[in-house]
Amino acid sequence: MIKENSNMETRVVHPTVLQKKTRIEYIDLLRCFAIYMVCWMHSFGYRAEYVFVNDQVWKFIAAVNMPLFFMISGFLFSSSFDLSSKDFFRKKFTTLIIPHIVWILIVGLSDWVIPLVGWTRPFRGGSVTVLSQIKAFFTPDPAANFWFLKVLFLTESIVFIFYKIFKKRYVALIGSMLFVLLFSFFGVVSKLERFLMPVFLVGILLKQYYSSFSKHLNKILISAGLLFLVCFYVYKSAWTFYVMDFPPLFNFRQSFTEGKLVFDFTNIGISVFRSLTGIVGSIFFFALFQKCWKKNTVTAFFSHCGQITLGIYAVQSIIHQRILRNLVLLNIVAYPKLNIWVFSLITSQIIGVFVLLVCVLIVSLIQRNKRLTFILFGSSLIDQRFIFSENQCHPDDHVKVSKCEA
Repeated sequence: MIKENSNMETRVVHPTVLQKKTRIEYIDLLRCFAIYMVCWMHSFGYRAEYVFVNDQVWKFIAAVNMPLFFMISGFLFSSSFDLSSKDFFRKKFTTLIIPHIVWILIVGLSDWVIPLVGWTRPFRGGSVTVLSQIKAFFTPDPAANFWFLKVLFLTESIVFIFYKIFKKRYVALIGSMLFVLLFSFFGVVSKLERFLMPVFLVGILLKQYYSSFSKHLNKILISAGLLFLVCFYVYKSAWTFYVMDFPPLFNFRQSFTEGKLVFDFTNIGISVFRSLTGIVGSIFFFALFQKCWKKNTVTAFFSHCGQITLGIYAVQSIIHQRILRNLVLLNIVAYPKLNIWVFSLITSQIIGVFVLLVCVLIVSLIQRNKRLTFILFGSSLIDQRFIFSENQCHPDDHVKVSKCEA
């Protein structure tokens, strides 16, 4: 510890502090790319007559967009290991669960109103009411609204709890993976956690070994890109987590009734391959964005978009999946039946970019009201966690200075 006294103020500087705190800015741009792929993916629902799950472009997005989000979340998770249990769950409840509850109520109300004006609800079967949306909150189903927030909360909580129990990071990572693979925990842990937990854990390791990753960036970029191409060639749309189930490996109920251990390896090979595809694809984009990052006006704008992904994710569910989609399907807006490759590669991307920009504008307007921002998007719309590169300031409770000093 180094104590300094200046102007009657004592400041304590931790010895690991080396430079001024800075964000790894390409991570924000990568997050913008990930939320753009969500907007792009939902553009395929505009063609009601088209079975989009068979589309090669849709297959590409489905293979990598959610794994990329979870790898980024794992990359950002390291600072959470130092939080107390109270601070961790208070933070996660505020930033993930409260927005989830608020938005399923908003969407539940909108899905109740939409049929009354002759519009159709997006991609959902059965009756839709506010009550059904609340029930969906407890349903581990990728068709449920805002499932990403709930699954991320569970994934982070499981890793955090294992770390607090065993006090060792590697034991926590291995224990978390085994837990979601073996148990459903009364139906709370689903195929979503089993698919995305390994991607999240790779994100944690990527942050831990970030200097090695940067040192071998070119080799990783080429090898991950080639491996992802091979995986994508083999990958089938029917293998996506939206379609194919991945049950827990251990059947607790059947084991209890039959008095012997019963295991279930249904779809285990495909599920492992699905996670592998998501991992190598996400690593490729991590390396690509680090390699190509240049700071300018355009990247600065989209990096800002990457800091408000929660807001964009929530708002697009109304603007994109409900309002604009119904305007198109009801021919209120002219929509030509284009060649499918033109639609997949060009038109759908234009729609995705347009929706992204509209959502950024709406979120920016909401952001002017701090109370509304808290209610809709949690305690802070913009992620205030610093994303530290190797040899930069380490976030530590011992640092009690307004800026980092050597």
